[in-house]
Amino acid sequence: MSRTVSFIMLQSPCPIRARKMARLCHIPLDRAELKTPQNQRFTFGNIDNGKPEIGNSLHGVQVVGGSNPLAPTKIKAARLKALRLFRFSPHFAFVQCFLDKVLDVCLKLIASLARGHGLVESSLATRTAHCAIIMTDYAIWPAAATTAGLILALTPKRLFSRLDTPDFNSANRLHSLDGLRGLLALAVFFHHSVLGHFRPSLSEPTFPSPFYDMLGSVGVALFFMITGFLFWSRLISAQTSIRWMPLYVKRFFRIAPLYCFVAIVYGLATLQAVGIPAGTSPLHIAKQAVQWLAFGMVQNPEPFLSFPNTLGIIGQSWSLYYEWLFYASLPFLAVLAKNRTTAPIVIAALVFVLFVDGVIGPGARYFVAQFLLGMLAASINREHPAIRGDGPRRSVVAIALLVGVFWLCDTAYTQLASVLLGGFFTLVASGTSLFGLLKLTGARRLGDISYSLYLTHGAVLTFMFTSGPLLDFSLTGSPQFFMAQAISALVLLMVCIATYMLIEKPGIALGSWIAALPSIQGRQTASRAPIDQHPTTAQSVEGAG
Repeated sequence: MSRTVSFIMLQSPCPIRARKMARLCHIPLDRAELKTPQNQRFTFGNIDNGKPEIGNSLHGVQVVGGSNPLAPTKIKAARLKALRLFRFSPHFAFVQCFLDKVLDVCLKLIASLARGHGLVESSLATRTAHCAIIMTDYAIWPAAATTAGLILALTPKRLFSRLDTPDFNSANRLHSLDGLRGLLALAVFFHHSVLGHFRPSLSEPTFPSPFYDMLGSVGVALFFMITGFLFWSRLISAQTSIRWMPLYVKRFFRIAPLYCFVAIVYGLATLQAVGIPAGTSPLHIAKQAVQWLAFGMVQNPEPFLSFPNTLGIIGQSWSLYYEWLFYASLPFLAVLAKNRTTAPIVIAALVFVLFVDGVIGPGARYFVAQFLLGMLAASINREHPAIRGDGPRRSVVAIALLVGVFWLCDTAYTQLASVLLGGFFTLVASGTSLFGLLKLTGARRLGDISYSLYLTHGAVLTFMFTSGPLLDFSLTGSPQFFMAQAISALVLLMVCIATYMLIEKPGIALGSWIAALPSIQGRQTASRAPIDQHPTTAQSVEGAG
């Protein structure tokens, strides 16, 4: 029986989207082949000596992983642990080389111990060590560098002062949440940029990079927590009746204008791509259009003109459906908010949602839990004000909780991830700034335009990476892709500044004017401002796909 491998991982800067692939395959260990979508064949021989021979002229293609299905559990566990370490390692060349050598020595030692205990025969253990799984091609530091560049770009006070809200420097504003919101919007952008670049060449519906895969679900989870925190904070602080009509008018004009703009762009792009298919019923087209123009209130609308290829322009708006549901629940939550202590109520609801199966659907239960975790953070902040503050220790704990999510979980939609993210968010919502990062002027300005970042990044990525020189450039290698990603991020920033100034701010002003009309105000009076006038509530409506 010939020995076979269960995984082969390839690393290559070749001009195809398949340069990073994880394929289940069964091929002889001494000869590994991968045929790319463009029928280019890479042949590797003599894997046993740890130096695969490259069978074609493209430079830099190498086998970077492999495992034997007969390998013992201990060796598999060590190999997976090494992979987790490499997720967070810097990817500079000299550091990479050093870490490769260290990992190779460790795996050889494991193989020697395995042989000594009779777990595997000598040649198999050696091959397992030489074919260690090392996923190094999805570097993390370029995303961090791009984020730092955008924060620095928005730092000049005079140049971008028009982005600042009237209470931008107010001591009552939750500056840490502003900065967090901006970083989360960028995280969603990075998630979708990597997803759109590499997913088309993968036959399996799995995401090749654990880190970039997690960015999407972590982003939407924390956005939902922000919404729950902000609105529940105002409910439990309200001393008299809430003016619901002004609230919903302002919410509508906060969300709808930009959404309608993106929906129109999506519709026009779809029409340009496919036209109106022959034989399509006008009534059916009108039904599809109405679904997409419903401001995100329709769950999973049918692709316009039944053409799914342009969904990337607006697909991220799926989270608005759950935001609207949460807004609809506010009058009912206001009844519970009248209790003097609300934390036990929220904790009971959270435990019920997370740990009682069959009550809420498997997907929606975690969305509900994330709103509840935000509400819990608000209750804790109000009932235990001593928790508020900032400092290095708090930042270390917050970062440790966040790293734990990426380290221990495959998605944010699990019980463990929800608890860890809830702890992280509670610290940030109580003032933790992650060593001042979240309170930087540039980060907070990213928070100001975060709704635009979230809602328009799909259109920017679609138009920039569908075809053209930037796409061709990005496909020539990993450095080129990350450079193209940085360019698209800069273009997105300029687009978002424009949409914020020309669409969002006028929409907010119009909503405030309508909400102030006597017919909208009604006869209700209140000693406090409506809950949507909380300093940071105005942009808490983002989500991630």
